[in-house]
Amino acid sequence: MANAQVTAGPPAARRLASRLKRATKEILSWSVPPASLEELRLLRTVRPYTMVPVPRLRTLWKLANRASVEGLSGAFVECGSCNGGTGAILAHVAAREARVVWLFDSFEGLPEPKPQDGERAKAWVGQCLGQEEMVREVLSRVGAKTDRVQIVKGWFDNTLGPAQTGPIALLHLDADWYESTMTILNNFYDRVVPGGFLVFDDYGHWPGCRRALDEFLQTRGLRPVLMPSDNEGIWFRKPVDTRNGSTPSN
Repeated sequence: MANAQVTAGPPAARRLASRLKRATKEILSWSVPPASLEELRLLRTVRPYTMVPVPRLRTLWKLANRASVEGLSGAFVECGSCNGGTGAILAHVAAREARVVWLFDSFEGLPEPKPQDGERAKAWVGQCLGQEEMVREVLSRVGAKTDRVQIVKGWFDNTLGPAQTGPIALLHLDADWYESTMTILNNFYDRVVPGGFLVFDDYGHWPGCRRALDEFLQTRGLRPVLMPSDNEGIWFRKPVDTRNGSTPSN
């Protein structure tokens, strides 16, 4: 009888249970190497607040922890926070050492794309619309030190330059379009500390994002090793010696 009552529960409760079951299976299927209990709990918590696939979430977890272990100074910065799931991973790790976290988003959805973004991008204007309330909700669920998290609302060309982030240890770019990605790189790349991490969500998905990074690296004469998070996301370490583009071990 008890089992029948659970099965016949409210539709919303059944949908939530189904989502949690799917999320858990997805997380476990990508757990190579196996996720720690702390990581598994964190991924299950943030999963409803992000569209980013689990392998890329695990990359953020891994690199944020590496930044801490290696003693990299500077903030964790994310551009394109949407509903806060990925930023919550950074804030969870940052809370251990009172590191500052900056989360940037227009909270108005995606802007108009440029020709470099391709014809398909036009259908995405206004999509990926995040809510600041959702960001604050997930931050509270992961134990973030909210007094050390700066949420900045507005378009990147207005908000990034004036932001007093200081040095950056990890920069997460989830900006989709050519112009948005180039704006982030132009404003924040020089703030990333030598050996710091740059993580791109859309490099293998949107042509504009890929073109922006490729052009930026070519202009700077940099040739870092691009490491895959999965079939679309990539990350790399900022070269330590800008004269020859040498990069620390990945």
